[in-house]
Amino acid sequence: MKFFHAITLVTLLLISSLGHLAISEIENSPSLTSGRSVDVSVDSVEIISASAVIGGVHTLANVAHEVRVTIVNLGTTTATGTLELNVAVNSGVPSVVDSVSFTLLGSSSEVHLFEWTQTSGTADISVTATAGSDSDPSNDDLAYPHTLTIQDTSSHVEVSNTLPNDGDVIGRDIWHGNWVFSNTGNVPFSVEGELVLTPSGGGSAIPLTSSVTTAPPGSLSQNAGNSAVNLSFDGSPLSGTYTMSGLFKMSFSDGSTSDIPISSRNIVLSDSHHTVTPPANISVNPGSGTGLLFIVQNLGSSSDTYTVEYSNVSNWVDDSSLPSTITNLASNTGAPINVPVNVPITADRSDIETVTVYVNSTTSPASVTARASVLAGDLYQSDLRSNGSLLYIDPGSFVIVDYTLVNTGTSPAHFYLTAGLQEDPDGWNVDIDTTTTDLMSPGNSRAITITITAPTLTSPLDPEAKISAGNRLHLRVTSTPVEGDSALTASNISDIEVRPSVSVSMIPDVEELLFTTDELEAGNMFKMFDLEVSLLSNFPSGTMGSAVINITSQATQFTSVDGATYGAQESSRWNSSVGPNSTTLDLGQSRTLVTSVLGPTETLPAAGALNFTLTASTSLSGMVGITSPDTSSSFRVIIETVIDGELEDSPITAGVPGVENDATMVLTNNGNALSDYTLSTSGLPGWVVNLTPNAVTALAPEVGTWPTGIDSVFQNVVVTATPPTDARADIVHEIDILLFDGEGSFVDNGTARFVLDEVIGALIEPDSLEIEVPSEGTQTASFIVRNMGNSLQSYDISTGNFVGGTDFTIGAPTTVTVEPGANATLSVDVTALSTARADSTYSFELILEHNGTEQDRSTVLVGIEKIHDIRLSHDALFEAIPGETLEISVTIENRGNLREVGTFNLTTPEGWVQSSDLIDISPGETISGLTVRVTVPALESEEVPMAGQAYTIPILVFNTTDNFTIGQSNVTVSIKPVFQLVMSSSPSRIATIPGQSRDVSYLMKNAGNDAVILDVSCSVDASSSGRWSEPVCPATLELSVGQERWINLSMTPTDDRHWDKESGTLSFEFVPRGEVGGNASWSTPLVIERVQTDDPIILRGSDGPQYTLNIDWMHVPELSQTGTLSPSSYSLRYVSAERTVNESLYPDTLWSFAIAGGPDPLVPNDLHSLGSASPYALDSFDILVTMPDSSSIAPGDGWDLTFNLENLDEAGTRPGTTFVVKIRLDSYSDPRISDISFSDGSLVEGSSTELVVNISNTGTAILPMLSVVTVSCTGSVNILDNSPKVIPPLGIQESTEVSWTVSADALPWYVTQGEFNCTFNLVLSDSVYGNVLENDEEIRTLSVDTWSPGFLISLISGILVLVLSLFLFRRGLDDDERALHGSTYLAMLGLAVLARSSIIPEIGLICIALATLWMFVVSWLGAGEIQAIHDDRRKALIGERAALANHAEEIETTRREVGWILLGAPIFFVLMMTIDPSLKVNTGVSSIGSSVGYIVVLGTICLVLLRYLDRLYGLLHNDLAALDIRTARIRGILQSRTQNRVNPFATPPPVPEAFNPDVESQENTGGEEE
Repeated sequence: MKFFHAITLVTLLLISSLGHLAISEIENSPSLTSGRSVDVSVDSVEIISASAVIGGVHTLANVAHEVRVTIVNLGTTTATGTLELNVAVNSGVPSVVDSVSFTLLGSSSEVHLFEWTQTSGTADISVTATAGSDSDPSNDDLAYPHTLTIQDTSSHVEVSNTLPNDGDVIGRDIWHGNWVFSNTGNVPFSVEGELVLTPSGGGSAIPLTSSVTTAPPGSLSQNAGNSAVNLSFDGSPLSGTYTMSGLFKMSFSDGSTSDIPISSRNIVLSDSHHTVTPPANISVNPGSGTGLLFIVQNLGSSSDTYTVEYSNVSNWVDDSSLPSTITNLASNTGAPINVPVNVPITADRSDIETVTVYVNSTTSPASVTARASVLAGDLYQSDLRSNGSLLYIDPGSFVIVDYTLVNTGTSPAHFYLTAGLQEDPDGWNVDIDTTTTDLMSPGNSRAITITITAPTLTSPLDPEAKISAGNRLHLRVTSTPVEGDSALTASNISDIEVRPSVSVSMIPDVEELLFTTDELEAGNMFKMFDLEVSLLSNFPSGTMGSAVINITSQATQFTSVDGATYGAQESSRWNSSVGPNSTTLDLGQSRTLVTSVLGPTETLPAAGALNFTLTASTSLSGMVGITSPDTSSSFRVIIETVIDGELEDSPITAGVPGVENDATMVLTNNGNALSDYTLSTSGLPGWVVNLTPNAVTALAPEVGTWPTGIDSVFQNVVVTATPPTDARADIVHEIDILLFDGEGSFVDNGTARFVLDEVIGALIEPDSLEIEVPSEGTQTASFIVRNMGNSLQSYDISTGNFVGGTDFTIGAPTTVTVEPGANATLSVDVTALSTARADSTYSFELILEHNGTEQDRSTVLVGIEKIHDIRLSHDALFEAIPGETLEISVTIENRGNLREVGTFNLTTPEGWVQSSDLIDISPGETISGLTVRVTVPALESEEVPMAGQAYTIPILVFNTTDNFTIGQSNVTVSIKPVFQLVMSSSPSRIATIPGQSRDVSYLMKNAGNDAVILDVSCSVDASSSGRWSEPVCPATLELSVGQERWINLSMTPTDDRHWDKESGTLSFEFVPRGEVGGNASWSTPLVIERVQTDDPIILRGSDGPQYTLNIDWMHVPELSQTGTLSPSSYSLRYVSAERTVNESLYPDTLWSFAIAGGPDPLVPNDLHSLGSASPYALDSFDILVTMPDSSSIAPGDGWDLTFNLENLDEAGTRPGTTFVVKIRLDSYSDPRISDISFSDGSLVEGSSTELVVNISNTGTAILPMLSVVTVSCTGSVNILDNSPKVIPPLGIQESTEVSWTVSADALPWYVTQGEFNCTFNLVLSDSVYGNVLENDEEIRTLSVDTWSPGFLISLISGILVLVLSLFLFRRGLDDDERALHGSTYLAMLGLAVLARSSIIPEIGLICIALATLWMFVVSWLGAGEIQAIHDDRRKALIGERAALANHAEEIETTRREVGWILLGAPIFFVLMMTIDPSLKVNTGVSSIGSSVGYIVVLGTICLVLLRYLDRLYGLLHNDLAALDIRTARIRGILQSRTQNRVNPFATPPPVPEAFNPDVESQENTGGEEE
């Protein structure tokens, strides 16, 4: 056996030395690492704003256009990019109108909305998606397939209606119907029915009640739904035949309308009336049946008998068994009719059966029809067809069966497929290429492939495997539709027979060969293992036969260790063989062979798994008709990972100091798998070094691209180095670069090498200087010369490039020497000459040169200190009257050093108006004649100056460039008196009847600026003298400024021959006394009338309900009739009436008017005869006024009744006397907000309640309708519905309440009562007479209370808990630490409960202060345990027995425990102050921040206090211990001296532990122990 192994080994080595065969080139893959692609596709573009297809044109409304875009990432990697909407207007160039960024996961989709605005024209839109690394750009763009037209277009389509047809009989009842339509345009509109019923025998038309239905438009992505106009009329009082006619009116938002008429139809309203209610239309699967249930209802007033007829269109109904009559159906009852419908299995899904039922009354011509439809539903079924009924298979092999799947249903469907062997034998495998099909249309087919694999032969044969020769198995394939509730499953069965077969079994004694990292690095690439080979059959044992078996071993498939795509040729680098490769075996015989594997030796193999296939072929002997298929077995070689790398030195790179220089190094992966590397460098002193990249991930190994890829897989590493400017140029600068693997282990190093050029360069810093030089003075500025080269150099300095002139001198150095990289500080002196101006721009440049070559230059900006000095001269005193404009002539002189541009600015009293000339003056210039204008407020203004006042007005010169005052002087203006008299109130005329007096009043006002005494005279004109009574007025009037005085007088026509419309004039003359000049006059027309009602008639509520107005009138002849004085006949015509209030707001406030003995009520154009009247005889007539009820009086209500008094004898020549009777009701309304409260009494934080507002009417009239009250609040409250609340028309002295639901946020923890402001406004629907506007608004500050169980409960509970805490505190003083700390938590609880009482607004802050004080006290007292430990430590120091061993540890432990206890108390206090049953917490920054701050600050202070007391007690007990030790020593010395006197040789007493108080006080500070 050993000899056989040796021969095999030698053979394999010879074969491996022959080289590799059939080497194929690998593809030039863009990456050797694995990855998943990005593929963003624009899936759909939809228009979702108002739009429609109108006349074949895709039309958009003139609104903001919205587009919905769906994008899909067909790849498996997250995509990030931008989505853009492009619009080409009027076939122009597309432009981006909207965009959005997206991040889209792999295999997912997103929807985005875009918007653009365009008011007219056409638009072509498209969407573009841009994503990084998109693998398929062809689907990144999608255009909307139609050109869009922007135009508002209306369109509609009538869908259906339930209007009665011509001749229909309708029951005498309330009828309901509808007209259903759809908006097919792109603009919204509303539709209202305007239909009427007209009796056929004549009579008034009866309108139908109609809803107003608004129909919004749809969009190109979704049509508008149906809308319905609901119609009704009450037919109970109607009987007989009526004609229904009219139209439907469409109204658009622009005010336009469009009419849709209906055809007129005659309908009969009868007591004999019935209806048929059809069932809903349904869908039924083919092959199934259903029943349609029709309900016949007798809606008439008596029983009736009906005949029933049927019709159908598809013969799915057998109506032979259906009832033909319904006998004696009682009133208001119904009868069912069930119509069976059977859908044939052959029905297509588009087929429909419509069943019509006709029900005819036998007692009247009424006939009713009803219809229902049955739609053939979806039939889901399929058929499976195979390519043969019997198939043969060999053990260990496979057979493919092809099937054809046909959709034999009526609807598209997916089909679920299954396949399996009915016998379910062991070891067989049945694979189907797909388990669910795509969507298949009816009649379409799909090819289905099924692979059946038989198990291999075993020895002995497994009976459950059923692979004996002649065994027959049955393959069952089924197809089930995914859709449909009653889907039909199709199946097909094929027979499979096992043929007699001989097979070779190969069993390797290993499944895997492992080449470890150590073996790979050592070059050990050879391994062997045993292979057991057997010759098997599936026919009965005892059969004789043999076969020659040839076995080959071949590497087949390589999988890299990291899943990357390298190593495509790896299988060709390995050799494997079986020794011997040919052997002869009898049936059932076995033999062990040797399999060897040899890997590549020239370079490392790629890391991963390499599969090998062992293939056995047979040559049978003595057996005929027996199959012997090739058999195979496999094993796997595992190659471990070797991490290695090489970083090559860069070539020597020329560089320049001070700038970035790049050297390139090459990194290669010398390992056998993808590797990660990091690179680092310490650089060189002063150098800035960057590595690009400084980390490399997943670098492919060189061996992964064998053979042609060797030396082609690498990573360039760019070393970017910026040397300092003084870096030397005569050496090679080497920068060491270190290479590490992904685990941080060192791999290799390399060197980046640079040789630097000599650099000569210098800079002047700063780039520019600004120097402000005093006027005719000198200023010095510093600058720096920096040597940017790498050698010592000298530089020349000069000046030049002067700008603005040379009104200054310069002193600067001419040369400087600077070390490399160093700098020198120099100065320059600038001296201003007398000619230098501050408003000129001066500059020069400092120029730096080296051997005539300019290196740098710096600009020096020279500014001259500004001197502002403007002098003014003008007159000082002026006089003016109100309203006068003064013009002041001013001369100015500029004594400064710059041009001044500005204006005059006068400091005048309020109301004065000023203007002036602009100022533009150069240095040394004088300008005369500039004008400053001042206008004194006029008498009509509120700021009118009084006579005699003197105003001193500063005139300022204001520089508008620098915005400040540069000169000033004053003028004085004295005000002269002005007389002006205003007639505030006066009659427009004085009209009366002859012989009747008319009292009139005049209100005078002094509108001047000084008090006056007026001489007053009044008279009538010459034509009226003697015909009217002489007017009597006061001789003088004395008026202060703004004062008003009345003048009352009475005028009476006194002549006995006045004529109608006789006119005259009453005149007044007012002359002021004293120095005030001017006078005033006033006149009023005098008129003779036949009737006069100029003065309003004031009524009160108590004058009702009926009031009589007596109106005097007289027959006053016209001028031509004054000589005859004959009687005349008169009539009174009622013309019109106008109300003083909006009567729609007071529907219950009703008036009526009548003429006594005449029309009742008055209607415009009513005529009432007054009979014959004698000249100058006083007559009268009465107007009867029916007033509204006193409880419904409107504020300021009244009427203007217009009449015409007509002289019948003057008819056609004169128009008559028109007069207006003014009736006014003395009533007013004054609504006010009288009270504001909460329904629960208060508003508690974190809860809600009703905010109640009481509104009362304190006037004598009602409020108008439609008045509202509004509320708006600021603060931490929310009004759930702050819509205005309607106020009812409140009666006299009535009140009402409105409310809003208001909720409060949680208060900050330190606040027990919060506040918020609310503004309440009464908004009346009209102006209301007597309303005081000031009380229509109420601004109220309301409070939010903290949660509390109740005032007394909180107060008493808090006090009790505090008393208990004081009791524990008292016990704590007796060294009971637990009681002391317990008192702290009780005190925190008691103070938190006490704060809930809200006894005073500041109780919360007081409790916080008390809690803080309590914490300080407890912190001080709580250090008692620390003090006891220090005392025990003192005993140990003086040599006494101590209770504790490690005092420092105990002190630290105790201080930590006490600290945690104390720190928990403020946390507990804040929690108790914050939390309430609502569990709502104020999360504002101030609340959370203050609570955390309070806890942190208070806890820190307590901990610091503990540490301070610890240190204090340590120092104190150290001093006490030192004192005790000194006392003991003194005592010992005294005792020793006493003993020595007795026995000089006695042993001295022991000395206590040595103690250095200074050392102890330092080393044991804070409780620490040596």
